[in-house]
Amino acid sequence: MGRAALGFALIMTVAHIALMIVALVMLLEGGWGVMAPLQLRDRVQRLMEETLIEPALQRNTYWAAALFFWLLAIFGQTWAHRALFGLGVLAMLAGFACLRVDFLRIWYEWALAKRSAWTIRFLYGLECLLAFALIGLGLSGR
Repeated sequence: MGRAALGFALIMTVAHIALMIVALVMLLEGGWGVMAPLQLRDRVQRLMEETLIEPALQRNTYWAAALFFWLLAIFGQTWAHRALFGLGVLAMLAGFACLRVDFLRIWYEWALAKRSAWTIRFLYGLECLLAFALIGLGLSGR
């Protein structure tokens, strides 16, 4: 058992660990969306009304996340590195979308505001499935 655990620890790189951390955050968010979709929608709406985030800060945060993912992905050729590269591309696209004023409000209106509880559960269930896939990818060492 000890030898198997040591072998498992040796195949995990920083990319695998980072991918699993991102996936765990996704899983927590997705679990909240599945278990309490209307409360999640109401909380997001209240946060959007209470918080005034500078568009440049949003954009730079997404771009910093993309840069971080790409720096982790550049040093390997495993599937975890490729997944991190893909997450970096998504973060970069979100940063470019933040060039539009009120991007988060528009995204909220499209994704959550007019959706039923079952639709929100379905969307966050898909996020949970993606998170499980990323966790499996991170644990596999590939």
